[in-house]
Amino acid sequence: MTPQELKQHRIQLFRDCAAWRKPERVPFLANIVTWKIIDSGYKFSEALHDYDIMSKCVTNFLDKYNVDVLTDTSATPCASPKPSASPTIM
Repeated sequence: MTPQELKQHRIQLFRDCAAWRKPERVPFLANIVTWKIIDSGYKFSEALHDYDIMSKCVTNFLDKYNVDVLTDTSATPCASPKPSASPTIM
């Protein structure tokens, strides 16, 4: 599946759920406020003050977990990792 096809597939999963139609599978939404840091093995004090480390944490999470949508309400913005076919931003 191309990245564009994957994006459309993921959008359709959420549209089906919102319309009370049975989706092909349950969509996976991840809210990774602090887990991305813990899961990458860094300390909060390291990742929250270093954009390069935070970028590694986000990239690690996206490589490790196949999420459909990613939300992150972290107070500290991070540099965007290289785009991949992973999450769909809606």
